[in-house]
Amino acid sequence: MSGGGSAAPVEKAAPLSARRDKKPKLLQSTLRRQKKKNGLFPSLLRHAVVAAVVSIILYQTFFFLDSADPVQIVQNSWSKQIEIDKRTRIPTGEMIDEIILYEFMTECELDTYGNLSVETFFAKYHGKKPVKFRSPNYPNVDIFKEIERNTLLEKYGNVLVNVGTTTDGTFTLDKPINAKRSLKQVVHDISTWPPIDVYFSDSVDGEFIADARRVIGSTPIDAYRPPPHFTGIAKEFAGTAPRFTLGGGGGGLAFHQRTSSYTELFLGAQRWSLYGPGNAPVHQGYSPFRPHSSWLNSSKLPQYNDSSPLECVQGPGEVVYVPDDWLRATLLLRPTISIVRNAKSALPGTAMYFQNKAVRLMDDERRHKKATAEELRRAEKFLRRALILDPTNARYYAQLSVALSKQQKYVAGYGAIQKGLSLNNQSAFVRHKLVHLLLELDTNGVVIENEETGKPIDWLVTAYETSVEQHENFGNLGWIYHHFDFINPLTRIADEIDKEYPVREHILSDGTHLTGDKVRVFILRAAQKTWD
Repeated sequence: MSGGGSAAPVEKAAPLSARRDKKPKLLQSTLRRQKKKNGLFPSLLRHAVVAAVVSIILYQTFFFLDSADPVQIVQNSWSKQIEIDKRTRIPTGEMIDEIILYEFMTECELDTYGNLSVETFFAKYHGKKPVKFRSPNYPNVDIFKEIERNTLLEKYGNVLVNVGTTTDGTFTLDKPINAKRSLKQVVHDISTWPPIDVYFSDSVDGEFIADARRVIGSTPIDAYRPPPHFTGIAKEFAGTAPRFTLGGGGGGLAFHQRTSSYTELFLGAQRWSLYGPGNAPVHQGYSPFRPHSSWLNSSKLPQYNDSSPLECVQGPGEVVYVPDDWLRATLLLRPTISIVRNAKSALPGTAMYFQNKAVRLMDDERRHKKATAEELRRAEKFLRRALILDPTNARYYAQLSVALSKQQKYVAGYGAIQKGLSLNNQSAFVRHKLVHLLLELDTNGVVIENEETGKPIDWLVTAYETSVEQHENFGNLGWIYHHFDFINPLTRIADEIDKEYPVREHILSDGTHLTGDKVRVFILRAAQKTWD
């Protein structure tokens, strides 16, 4: 235990495999990310720590309550999985013991408390750094009665929900991107092995909760009581609604940045990876469309020498608080149910606070008016302050480029977005902003020479090649069309090339000619939604 509050000791339990007839299978492709200890943390001790983490979670999940207790009943109700034939992807009809992704277990590097006082929370953690602590309201028996598998299905199984996958990014939190399916189908999908890639996190405006209350007259979280740390003094959470989340092993969210949040877990286990402001993994990069398990697997590659994130596994009854400005990603290690709550605004003085002020000033569509020259200067100033606080934030550099180009500071804007891409070459957001900027530079006849060749940069060629790179390496354009429209800019590129032909030729990096027809062929290929 670490931190300044009192910590309740937790006894170890026997491994789950000890009470099963056969040892659970492990995912062959999983690799555990361990923080480097410079030779001072022997392998034997590291394995012992991980084993202790597993034992604690299993103790919390299975052994601290008798079989008649509602919490134990809930855990037992989710302890079986439907076997899926790996070759045909068809259920075999066999029910197997729940399989846990043991290989993703890791020791917790967050300050952890068995009993964290509100005073200690505000003195050491609020708006400063993440922390994990035992919820003072756990176990909330009324909540557990609602999330028992059969009860959840009988009462809410027919309510339709919007779901995403690990390649859909974090946008399911804001708006639906897939067809709705029943909660009953979602529960079936997350109860399979190998797991079906599906993840349900209610939208920020609480669409599932509203629909459940309208159709059923109640919700699974009506009896929820938030920890006292996030009521009263924590005004940023006032007026925000808790979100119900449900996912299977291997699910979760890739790296993303939002306002401060807390997650209270009721069932299962999830692994957290966290980077503080100014410490983003600039060599490896990250994308909201890349499963976090894939990121963890590739983080061991020798070409990436980024610092390791803070990592922790959260179990039932535990709360994880993450402040503004922190990059966060989660990986579910087994079927998991939690309640998440995001602050409605960033705390004053944080990088996200200044970034949000800048974005509001530049949002012509929402304000129904064009930003004035003075407002654009203020937006630029706010973004530069945000980058002082969070200098490795690629997204902020992309937004700075928008503020600069709106002021016709095109060269500075191009430099800013190139800096952003160098900090995270996997970012679809940055590449999307870059394509639009390149078309603007072409329209306005801006000339910037290539530093290597000394020749003027062909903006249309660069915009096309940027879109191709995004499609082939960092997220199929058919997948991300919902969020970042590359298709319309590509159509514009094709039209502009046709207008200029044959007066002006456009030569690609491989020496071939770029024509309007070539761009249109790529559009047809890229717009198809493939899942290979």
